[in-house]
Amino acid sequence: MRIRTLAAVSALALLTTAQGLTAPPAGAESDAARCFKLQREIARAYNAYSLEARKPRRDVGTWRFFQALVQSGFLERVPLDPGYEGDSYGHFRSRRSGNGITCYQHGDPESASSTDKERCFAVQKQLADAIDSWTRDHGAPASRDIGTRRFFGRLVEAGLLAAIPRDPGQATDSFKNFRQSAAGAGIECVAHGPAVIAAGSEQELCWRLQAVIAAALDQHNLEKSVHRTDVGNRAFFHLLVREARLHEVPVDPGQGPDSYANFQYTEDGNHITCTVHGRASAPAANQTSLVTPED
Repeated sequence: MRIRTLAAVSALALLTTAQGLTAPPAGAESDAARCFKLQREIARAYNAYSLEARKPRRDVGTWRFFQALVQSGFLERVPLDPGYEGDSYGHFRSRRSGNGITCYQHGDPESASSTDKERCFAVQKQLADAIDSWTRDHGAPASRDIGTRRFFGRLVEAGLLAAIPRDPGQATDSFKNFRQSAAGAGIECVAHGPAVIAAGSEQELCWRLQAVIAAALDQHNLEKSVHRTDVGNRAFFHLLVREARLHEVPVDPGQGPDSYANFQYTEDGNHITCTVHGRASAPAANQTSLVTPED
């Protein structure tokens, strides 16, 4: 039997006396509170494991990672995110601050004061990043059924999401709340709205919207093998909506209901400009109002 370091033994003692890996009586505490407790246990186990192995692992949140902690005696079993089943161990990931562990669905103790709306905005950013990655990898949109279990399942299978997303503070099937938007990063929530509304001038919002229109135009031209340039035409925008490339006919921020006509095709940049706000520069087109969470 291996002789463990004093720190490792202490960490194991803490784990065996903790209650986070054993579900408490129903209603005793929230899933988020139980998740935070579990994060602390995982962090202690990982620190003890790293001390003994003398090198950190880069696969935090994988089945192999947790199996290593279990086989080494630092965890009793592979943890599941409270309120979830299956492979929800994948919700846990490394973080450079706090106790070094956070959760895809519940955040971490440091973010516990965040409102459901703020947490939803962070989820929207993760979804937008996953969809962008899929589009780059496949040269085509991830799907036309954003907001369905099938759609998000494809992103999970591709390793772009850890699990089917859940709208913070909403029901278990609240993945249905997320849908394509004509603003921001192209994702919004029916309960909390689009994250991009949180900040930005009308010009910045217009530039972000131009990026969304540009992506929809590129997807249409690629799939249909055409070269449409009639941006600003209501009929064409309605076509993009019917094809689920846009959620609705876009409106130029701060302008009237018919301001969709402000958007025009250009040979420069991302091929979209605005007669009022001009053409988006590359940095602004990719800018969001959210800070990317540390992983």
